Amino acid sequence: MQDEDGYITLNPKPRKPAPRPVNADSSSWWRVTALLLLVLSVGMLVGLVVLGIVSITQQNRLHTENKQMSESLQRLAKNFCQALIRQLEQKQKGNYEHDCSPCESRWRYHGDSCYGFFRHNVTWEESRQYCANLNASLAKAASPGVLAL
Repeated sequence: MQDEDGYITLNPKPRKPAPRPVNADSSSWWRVTALLLLVLSVGMLVGLVVLGIVSITQQNRLHTENKQMSESLQRLAKNFCQALIRQLEQKQKGNYEHDCSPCESRWRYHGDSCYGFFRHNVTWEESRQYCANLNASLAKAASPGVLAL
């Protein structure tokens, strides 16, 4: 159709592009590659999860072993120090000097026990709880030697 001015109006109809021929060989090759990558990705994900579980299990086991070895070493050191102190007491009849102590710092060794001296203004119950938190108990003067200490 032509307008008064001499222009022609075109009404283009949308056309579907012509389908390209698909090469069956290249299409199956990409599918195989995609499937292979998917399988490898899933395998790597499973491997990472397994490694994480093994790592956590190993870490817990090592922590437990470390704790047990530390406790064994502390017992061994305490027994060694107690034996050394007994030997020195027998040889020198109480006049002995040594740096070995089976007790922690701020605690004194007497007999087969460690005694801690703390200056806190607290009640009996608070003192008992304080000692319990240190894995200890309040001292009972069971002998004149302990009382003199």
